[in-house]
Amino acid sequence: MKILLLGCGNIGKALLSAWNGEEVLVVQPSMSCAAEFPQAQFVSDLDEAAKLDFQPDVTVCAVKPQVFNRSVDYLARHIRNSLLVSVMAGVKIKRLEFANNRVVRIMPNIAIKVGHSVNLSVAGKNVTPNDVEAIDAVLRRAGLTVWLKSEEELDRLTSIFGSGPAYVFMLMEMLIAETVSCGIDEKRAKAMARELLAGSAMIEGDFRQLRESVTSKGGCTEVALSILQPGVRKSLNEALRASLTRLGELDENRN
Repeated sequence: MKILLLGCGNIGKALLSAWNGEEVLVVQPSMSCAAEFPQAQFVSDLDEAAKLDFQPDVTVCAVKPQVFNRSVDYLARHIRNSLLVSVMAGVKIKRLEFANNRVVRIMPNIAIKVGHSVNLSVAGKNVTPNDVEAIDAVLRRAGLTVWLKSEEELDRLTSIFGSGPAYVFMLMEMLIAETVSCGIDEKRAKAMARELLAGSAMIEGDFRQLRESVTSKGGCTEVALSILQPGVRKSLNEALRASLTRLGELDENRN
């Protein structure tokens, strides 16, 4: 498969690390990460890319929306037959269907760096089953790909799974701080918190049943959860509503 990657920031790098055996052309002005990925070809701008007459099967836009706006003319001229994939936050499919009506929006999260992202995906109206298979292949080593019915679903779930790592990191910060307050040095506290979350995530089973299995009747865990659950549930609901409202405000400014 031939892939044109526009932008090689955090997400672009993660995708490059996941792709194996693909023919990739990367457009990245700084060329700063070219040495990290000798398997890919790098050019500094779209004019250089045009000279190569590279005809991609898939074009991945991993740049900021304002950079994408400057790339529209090139994309319209040179990649009419390419499946266009956007990982740009807040840019709607209707904005991407300028000349190529085969468009997919994907919202990964930072865990794509380690191959465990939740990749929220929405297909434009003319995307084919073969296109879906191509996307699944492109993202196979990047985490879990979840196909959604609409961009509205993607927006709602972005507040959970796009932002979700930040919620987990905040919890880890709190656990580490409490561990340090017990006299454990910070390095060991970080290792303990990582092991706690990683181990918990790896246990198979229904999460409610798992929670109940470590919550003895009348024990210290039950007392702690009786305080945590109501407050966390209320705060999480309020936080997700606020996040979705803010995402809508950002979308209005971008489109």
